[in-house]
Amino acid sequence: MSEEPVPSVPVDYDIPEDTYTSFIDVLRAKLADHPNPDNVEGRPVLAKQSFPQEPARWMYCNLSAVKDKEKTTITLAVRDDNVYLIGFKAHSGNWYEFGFNGKTVPMIPGSTFLECDVDYRSLVGGSSSKEVKANLVKMQLGKSFAEESVNRLSGYVQEAGAPDADTKLDLARLIVMVCESARMISISNTVNDGWASESKISEQQVDYLWNWGLMSQALLGRREYGDKYIWPKKLNKIEIRNTEDALSVVQLLLNRPAPPPLQQQQLVAKANKEEDEALGQTQVEVFSVRANLPLIGTVAVFDGRRGQIIYHCNNDLPRTQEDDEVVLTGPYRAISALGGNCTIQVFDIDSSKEGALSAAGESINAGGMLQLQCWDDDSAVPEPDTPLRRNISTAHGPVTVTYAVLSNAVEATIQVKLRLANAGTHVYGKVTVSSKLKALDGVASVLFSRDSDHTVAVSTDQG
Repeated sequence: MSEEPVPSVPVDYDIPEDTYTSFIDVLRAKLADHPNPDNVEGRPVLAKQSFPQEPARWMYCNLSAVKDKEKTTITLAVRDDNVYLIGFKAHSGNWYEFGFNGKTVPMIPGSTFLECDVDYRSLVGGSSSKEVKANLVKMQLGKSFAEESVNRLSGYVQEAGAPDADTKLDLARLIVMVCESARMISISNTVNDGWASESKISEQQVDYLWNWGLMSQALLGRREYGDKYIWPKKLNKIEIRNTEDALSVVQLLLNRPAPPPLQQQQLVAKANKEEDEALGQTQVEVFSVRANLPLIGTVAVFDGRRGQIIYHCNNDLPRTQEDDEVVLTGPYRAISALGGNCTIQVFDIDSSKEGALSAAGESINAGGMLQLQCWDDDSAVPEPDTPLRRNISTAHGPVTVTYAVLSNAVEATIQVKLRLANAGTHVYGKVTVSSKLKALDGVASVLFSRDSDHTVAVSTDQG
């Protein structure tokens, strides 16, 4: 966590007494009020995303309602650089954050993980995008539903396992009525028009939710490069065909830099050739982490939505040998390059070694951080779909990360099963996985690695 507390900006909303539009207007104004203000035709651009564990500022949306003549309150912790809801504080004062124990690094100090992910599929359910969209358009929005959600979340206490369906629905509702409405005029107008009774978003508006970042990038790209910026086909497919269409939907722009024209032309040509532009997204894939020391600690990747642990080892576990690739344990979800960059952080490194102590003999932060740039105006930014190696400096020496920015990636889960003849088998060795893509030839990820002194006992039903 940051040594200095991250500043928080309060935005108060008494749902029974205040107007919805005034709350959204104040929230938008405070989000736009950052040290480097910018706008595209009157649409403010959010603060640049840097993706440390915490944003430059938290927006603390303090929502209050009334239940049985008693005031109920919650606080939503919203990032100022992308307007993502990260967690909430119940009336008890306890913070709850999206994520999973053992898989996620907290962004909110002292929070409890909800054991639930932040995406709509996790919150409203659905095994496909079509089903998720159907569940979102059925979701009831408006004043009474906002009050109901605040009342329920105000008394929330984390039980074993994931939150129940009502809690997840409450969070999804508030994300749409607060975060998405702050981002987009189209959403806030729909919610406000039915505020006194009920409103629902349309299927087309769900497409807006899923493409707000791309609309932001397109507006910034057209401003920067004019007609040299190629309008994305994905936006044409949701009837956002030009700048005017995008401006009619968005109010706040994600600070998502557009790739330079030459690089964009290459990406578009590649997507057209593969005929699957609508499938892919820009994502970061971490293939390997190598250290020139036995690595005891944690490596995590922050993309603005999650802080995913990709490696963890403590003194009780077999450690990597020097100059060896470690076995990655994550991420559990694809790493988004939505903001044009993400951050890899090495921390909790064993501080007992020489070099990890200050002059006064006190333990110091032995870890390090690396910001991965996906693209920018700088011609030095490497081409996408190319394996890259970067070093993270730590007090004990460099940690080398091999990664690639994939321009047209889809998320998939792989599982490796060992076909064992006998129960109670002990196994050791190395299992790696690699891509058939020519550009990634020779790059592999280690899924399993144990020597003969550290065998793993497995049974036939474990696989």
